[in-house]
Amino acid sequence: MPFKIHHISGDNGINWLDISIYTAMLEKVLGNEYQTWNINGNVTKLNEELDKILITVIRILNAECKIQLGILGFEVSGMYEFDWLIKNELTKNDTTFSKFFINKSDLDKINLKNKNKVILL
Repeated sequence: MPFKIHHISGDNGINWLDISIYTAMLEKVLGNEYQTWNINGNVTKLNEELDKILITVIRILNAECKIQLGILGFEVSGMYEFDWLIKNELTKNDTTFSKFFINKSDLDKINLKNKNKVILL
């Protein structure tokens, strides 16, 4: 599956590593039944399989270089920072289509209401 990697170095010292799989690419490779913008699209199983692969990538990257916050989801680039998890509560809207990953050692730093909404690395 073709994908793109972006490294963005922020002014505040935060580095972003984005792995992007474009929805048009999914549709081209897998066919029209995987149209992500179609209400009747057949993406649930695909999403589960892609999530497994991408979660493995997150864990491998985290073993090499600790990730402060990992986010897996649709159009999540630049949406959240670790400091946001400290001060704010993730809502159902935030977690319906996205998964949030932090290291176990950082669990005590985040907002108490977020502790059961993150996946520990």
